[in-house]
Amino acid sequence: MEAAVTQSPRSKVTVTGRKVELSCHQTNNHDNMYWYRQDPGHGLRLIHYSYGANNTEKGDVPSGYKATRPRTEDFSLVLEVASSSQTAVYFCASSYTQQRGSAFSLHINMVTQSPRYAIIQQRQEVSFWCDPISGHATLYWYQQLRDQGPKLLVSFQNEDVMDDSELPKDRFSAARTTGVNSTLKVQSAKQTDSATYLCASSLATAMQRHRPTVHKADAFLPASFQQRPLLTPYTP
Repeated sequence: MEAAVTQSPRSKVTVTGRKVELSCHQTNNHDNMYWYRQDPGHGLRLIHYSYGANNTEKGDVPSGYKATRPRTEDFSLVLEVASSSQTAVYFCASSYTQQRGSAFSLHINMVTQSPRYAIIQQRQEVSFWCDPISGHATLYWYQQLRDQGPKLLVSFQNEDVMDDSELPKDRFSAARTTGVNSTLKVQSAKQTDSATYLCASSLATAMQRHRPTVHKADAFLPASFQQRPLLTPYTP
């Protein structure tokens, strides 16, 4: 099946001071598109977003970047003068909302998770805790395997589960009993569970239950980095 959101180039090594353009193409016919950056040890930060063709808006960290949206399906991010401080993993996302101008904005940089790392023996149990941004009704748990993009495991609207179709229910469970904090539990951990687990939250209401489609591309400017897995089961 063809990916709904694609980015190019997949990786980029450049000389400091050069201009770099990252392209994003989506086939969902979504009005809203987003560009995020993820620095080592940090969550996603919104750079630019768009409500539709010929519209761009500044996000939380727009400095040094320019965005263009010539068509509904295309959203480009330009690093005008590439610097070492822009070494990051860049994500493009798209989403559908009922009302134009009501962006489904995904924020991870202000969400608190613990533990930061967990190294356990296989077949042991581990739990992760997430405290979302204050006032956010919708919460998500993602699993990111090495060299792959984030995969949604489960999402909540307050205490109610919205989507858990990708959650391996034989060993994984998630709860949000208070409508605020959430836990993700892995029982009888396997080596294949070694991954980065991300928690996210949003202001989406019941009318905005369409989660963003996210695709990952690595942009190395000028050097690459490896993100340590949050969960690493091992055999003693």
